[in-house]
Amino acid sequence: MSPLGFSDLTEDEALVVSIYRDWIGSGSSRADYEREIAGQLLHDPLHAHLTAVFAVFRDISKGVIGAIAPGPQLSHLEERLLDDLSQRLPTGSGVVPQVPERMIRPSASIKRTGLDALLSKVNATSWRVATCL
Repeated sequence: MSPLGFSDLTEDEALVVSIYRDWIGSGSSRADYEREIAGQLLHDPLHAHLTAVFAVFRDISKGVIGAIAPGPQLSHLEERLLDDLSQRLPTGSGVVPQVPERMIRPSASIKRTGLDALLSKVNATSWRVATCL
């Protein structure tokens, strides 16, 4: 099975994964980062659910040290993030009721295209070829 990648995600799923990556990398200044994100998303429908989102971040990150390696493929923690958010956010068939287009799906229900894994391999190969010239 191909790893789950950013190209497999909806815009909202990619947003929460990106916020999680920045949040976990913020280390001891996580409270400051949470306030900053809350301000940036003040007029976004996700703002009303940020308390639950940050609670999931804290739950899945217990014992995690350091940042997650950036890249187009999701880590097991990021897949767990999607699973937990799909269950914990107020939903109606996986959709926040107030905003029908906002959707966080469980990772198992997301089609894995393998596009991000393929692009990573192509880019790595291209980089090796370029450095040999």
